[in-house]
Amino acid sequence: EIAQCLVGSEMCIRDSCCLRLTAARMSLRLGELSVAKAEAESVDGSNPSCGALISEILLAEGKNAMALDLALDSYVGDIDTAAALGMCMTANGPFGEAMTYLRRWEGEMRRTHCAFRMDELLAASSEALRGLGDHERADELLSIAPYWKKDPLTRFRSEHPVGPEVVDIGDCLLYTSPSPRDTERS
Repeated sequence: EIAQCLVGSEMCIRDSCCLRLTAARMSLRLGELSVAKAEAESVDGSNPSCGALISEILLAEGKNAMALDLALDSYVGDIDTAAALGMCMTANGPFGEAMTYLRRWEGEMRRTHCAFRMDELLAASSEALRGLGDHERADELLSIAPYWKKDPLTRFRSEHPVGPEVVDIGDCLLYTSPSPRDTERS
């Protein structure tokens, strides 16, 4: 019985950590930096995802060098730490290295079938490509980034919906037209 309680407590603590990180991430996306920071700092600092998120908050505060140091220390190769490190390197200028971590982020998105934050990946990739001198490709990625920021339920009902097109992000092709199932619901 005690073992059951301990397992339950561990799950509750882990879930609480995930919920706090999710709340912090959503607050960051909404521009609520103080709320994001408070939520992220309430999580165990040894969690790499927490370090990655705090580095993104530092980046949003304009503390680029501090953000990069923390992102480097937190990197473990997962989706969260790859995202943070890619964005921090983009903000600090080693654009070639940034593309390495942005591609890792993209690969983790494909592996997990999760396109959450695709708009951020496209924007960061665009900035890194621009830094590398590939302005045409940078403009291409930046033009589609706003499409991915929209709520998936309203993505295809906007005044200016994105038309059907294929966008190549590295070795990943994204078809941006709504599926028949999506258009039937709207």
